[in-house]
Amino acid sequence: PKCPRLLSLLFPIRKGITEISNSFFVHMQSLRVLDLSGSEKLKRLPDSISNLKSLRGLFLNGCRNLEYVPSLAELKELRELFLQQSGVRAVPEGLEGLVNLKCLDLFFVQDIKCIPTGLLPNLSHLQCLRLDDCINVDIPTGELVSLRQLEMLGVNFSDLHKFNSYVNSQHWQRLSHYRLQCRIFNSKQSLRCREVTISNYGRGELDQDHDIALPTNMQELSIFSCILPTSLLDFSPSLNNNACKDLERFKIFYCKRIKQLWSFTATTSWPVPQNLQILMLQNLPDLTRLFKYEEEEEEEGPPPPPPRESGTFSLLKQL
Repeated sequence: PKCPRLLSLLFPIRKGITEISNSFFVHMQSLRVLDLSGSEKLKRLPDSISNLKSLRGLFLNGCRNLEYVPSLAELKELRELFLQQSGVRAVPEGLEGLVNLKCLDLFFVQDIKCIPTGLLPNLSHLQCLRLDDCINVDIPTGELVSLRQLEMLGVNFSDLHKFNSYVNSQHWQRLSHYRLQCRIFNSKQSLRCREVTISNYGRGELDQDHDIALPTNMQELSIFSCILPTSLLDFSPSLNNNACKDLERFKIFYCKRIKQLWSFTATTSWPVPQNLQILMLQNLPDLTRLFKYEEEEEEEGPPPPPPRESGTFSLLKQL
């Protein structure tokens, strides 16, 4: 088709389409938005896409069999590249030169093995980076921290050391939304809040030597399939009221050894996050109580009564 003034081309979801002719985009030099999302059988993009120099948005979400994307080096105006749940096996060539790119979405792209070293620092205008559920990709903390304009981040860390390294960098404080994962993918497509997901803690030899550092402004925390200490504060000192004032949703599933969630004494501050709205506990065979009051040794007289904190669970909606 000859459409030299066409600005947007939104393909209807065509699950049966397998290829697009190379000449299809030759006469669409003004095209700014191209959406091929949902073309599940599409395996190759035509090379003529490389010449769409006015393109600002390229959407390829759900193209599960997509194997080939031509070089994007000439698409200097590109602002958004969406490859969610696509079949690409490598980052498209030429990405390092797209200095105007603001959104790179590779959520749940399972076949990508790595992000080329040095790529992310070149994309200094990125505001949204989705690498969550990319279980084979590890990004050095230094490259994430270099993204000063980033507002939304989804990322999966392969081990606890890398996870802690990023959290300790404090880079997350500049983000409005994030999903930080350690050894897990959960296929939650939307990124609506500040959330952390931990899996398989305690099953490696080195795990027991490290406390988990957690962002203090997280709104949701999920812990799955872990071997935990007897109390949450032994798992992470960050899990107390003062450090987790924003925590609203807390889920612990399929974890062993934990006996109580919070323990405290007469002289320690009340540990329960006061803004908690949802507490979900499932398949915790060793859990016996939510709280444990530990008496401190006194020189004389009877022990003081356990402290009572007004407002505990006052916002809780689901248990």
